[in-house]
Amino acid sequence: MHWSEGLSLEQKVAASHNGCHALLLAGPGTGKTRVLTRRVLYLIQELGVLPSSIVALTFTRAAAGELRQEVREALKVEAEAMPHVSTISSYALSQLLRNPGCSDLPEPLRIADDYEEGEIVVRDMMHLLKTDAKTIRDLVEKVGDAWAECDEDKLRDSLHKPEFVGAWRDHRTIYGYTLRAELVFRFVQALKRGELERWDAPRFLLIDEYQDLNPCEQKMVREIEKHGTKIYIAGDDDQGIYGWRGASRKGIEQFPSEYNAATLTLEECWRCSPAVLAFASSVIRQDYKSVPKVLRPIDGLPRGTVRVLRFENQLGEANGIAALCEWLGEQAKVPYGEVLILLRSDHQGAFSKPIISALAQRGLPVTSVSDPLAPLGTKQGREFLAFLYLAVNPRDHLAWRSLFAVRNNNLGQVAFNGLYDKAKREGLTFWEALDRVGADPDWAPAKGDVIRREIQEIQAALKGMDYQQDSALDKWLYSVAERMITDSDARADVMGLFERVMQSGECDTLQKLLRATNTKLAGGEQERDANVISVMTMHQAKGLTASAVIIAAAEEQNIPAGRSGDEKMEELRLLYVSLTRARSYLFVTYCGWRFGHQSHKGSNASTGRARRSLTTFLRDIACDKEMSGPEFIKRLASQ
Repeated sequence: MHWSEGLSLEQKVAASHNGCHALLLAGPGTGKTRVLTRRVLYLIQELGVLPSSIVALTFTRAAAGELRQEVREALKVEAEAMPHVSTISSYALSQLLRNPGCSDLPEPLRIADDYEEGEIVVRDMMHLLKTDAKTIRDLVEKVGDAWAECDEDKLRDSLHKPEFVGAWRDHRTIYGYTLRAELVFRFVQALKRGELERWDAPRFLLIDEYQDLNPCEQKMVREIEKHGTKIYIAGDDDQGIYGWRGASRKGIEQFPSEYNAATLTLEECWRCSPAVLAFASSVIRQDYKSVPKVLRPIDGLPRGTVRVLRFENQLGEANGIAALCEWLGEQAKVPYGEVLILLRSDHQGAFSKPIISALAQRGLPVTSVSDPLAPLGTKQGREFLAFLYLAVNPRDHLAWRSLFAVRNNNLGQVAFNGLYDKAKREGLTFWEALDRVGADPDWAPAKGDVIRREIQEIQAALKGMDYQQDSALDKWLYSVAERMITDSDARADVMGLFERVMQSGECDTLQKLLRATNTKLAGGEQERDANVISVMTMHQAKGLTASAVIIAAAEEQNIPAGRSGDEKMEELRLLYVSLTRARSYLFVTYCGWRFGHQSHKGSNASTGRARRSLTTFLRDIACDKEMSGPEFIKRLASQ
């Protein structure tokens, strides 16, 4: 495929930029991913750049998989001849792995996942410091914030409690782990100190969704640029919705002056119908401090439908949404997989359950999108994952500890604490302590016989796994899952997760698969079913598109829910991102009051006040779009 094939004029100009650094300012539906793909082709086909000299980094695993697939299909080459395409954290990890000893991280590099961080790190630190879980989580969060800001002074300040520093240093030494949030920070430090002996600066670095990068990730780009790398970033400050992880749209605003970069723009929206785009644009223009930009629909798109629907309460709203979905499928001929129902938040299914129930009563296919890593949080999923880690490294401390915790063996936190304390006194790692118990059960402070029996049973199971580097990974995984996960539904969920990871990345070995599962799925990315109506949060919908979008519970009490200042503006951008997922049909619903569990959600949480009102983001611009939900449904039924 030629780099310019199928591109519009403005897309060709953006993809073929040459010379200085560049910012591609691209609104929703303007073809940003396509331009990034074609820019890679342009560099290779027109400028003769070696693929190995190009690095393209994205914010999410899904975006990396999409970009990688499009580049490979266009180039028609094997993986070895491809540019490096991955998430930012995966890139940092890959370079740290290539340069062992370049940081003070425990070796071999092992990333603790969310379960291990919560169930092992936090619980053990509670014992060591004789305090509660919230205190430990707050301390770890402060350290994470310092990493995100790449601020060594703030890191020292966040570690102001010497007892916490000492306990945590000992704990990570005994268990040999690194926290995921630390990866980019350590990579940046190694870059600044010139300690990456096996790192070659790319000639060209492409960064997608630059507005979502936190200060540490932006500093990584700056450090790479110092080596002569040409930087090409793409993003949209109007779609910056990750302030909670330190991301700031100032990165987009300051990039042209900071890097003396050209600003390229994509103004043609190929996704949203004129009605949808006009409505969404009137929402985001309320943020008058955003970077000025033009966004217009391409010629020839149908006008589209936009309605803001008022219902009396959540039962009426749920039934109304179900009726809308039925009409979309039967009358508008929209495939159910092309319908998204979005919620600002949905803790314990508070908002999604009534909607899903109403859809199910009409026989409509529906699913609630949750954390894709959820199957690995179950007992069988966690046990399976721990065995996979041990198949790679039989001395993986966290994997052994996880197995002891989830298996039915009558071992609890008291036994773990005692074993840890003795390992600390004698200067042993967790595996070395287990090895001592295996040889002499009396060495353990408590339940030595139980621990030795567990060691023997686990080692016997490991002998039956026999993983080899040249094994067909998918077949090997299925054979192990068949033996270890007895529940067929649980097995299907776990294997479905690993299949998706294998399809989206370069995971030809078990080691790479485990790293990809841990780093690329961070944050609970969306896993959408293509054949059913999907209910998900607004954050999960980032990067998706659908023929029809229904935004439910769009009330002042839910969005912005009492937030002010920068946080309120981020809520505005989140709504804008949600609105622009729609191509043809956009429905926004809200209630006059909510009862029961829902009355305690949002900014009414402490009072339980039932009355609700349309979000101020829409109240003054939706006058010609707003109407009674039941009346609108009746009108549809009569057509």
